[in-house]
Amino acid sequence: MKQQQGFIFIVTLYITAIMSLLLLSSMQHVLLYQRAVNKQEEERQRFYQLEHIARHLIHVPIDKLHQCIIKSNSANQVIQQVIKKQGCSFVVGMATYQYLIEDLGEYSCLVSLHQEVLKSTHHFRLTLLAPSDTEYPSSLIQIRVIKPATSLSCVHKTKYVALGISSWRYLENWQSGKISNLKASSL
Repeated sequence: MKQQQGFIFIVTLYITAIMSLLLLSSMQHVLLYQRAVNKQEEERQRFYQLEHIARHLIHVPIDKLHQCIIKSNSANQVIQQVIKKQGCSFVVGMATYQYLIEDLGEYSCLVSLHQEVLKSTHHFRLTLLAPSDTEYPSSLIQIRVIKPATSLSCVHKTKYVALGISSWRYLENWQSGKISNLKASSL
């Protein structure tokens, strides 16, 4: 009888130990999942902050940003200039964002309806770099913006485009000039 009680005790002890290990393993998986979700949410918030600042900058009248506007250049060369802090800065709280605006010129055959008048379009590209912090490296967004031009002088076939943001690309985890993740969109 004592042998049976000892056997039952040992089996119960093993089952309890196995159940405890399974419970601990499940808790570890839940905690890891929670960390991953939190990190993903923080990265998403950083993107939204960067996008919000970019949208703010593209709505500032161009004549107020004339010191930050350069002639058209290669998109990657402008990124290098912004990384080297050769552009303008925009401070939000404790963070300093670096940016440059490229004047891509007037496109006479890409027309848009502005205040019920057909006009050529003028294109700009904003390159905005978010600062890095202890947890996250820098991230960067480039946005192409279409604004109405002063005239309509197309001699070829016209193509209609919408005013505002026409395309963008987002480079997250920008480290030492290497791209670890590229997202691009054309609206």
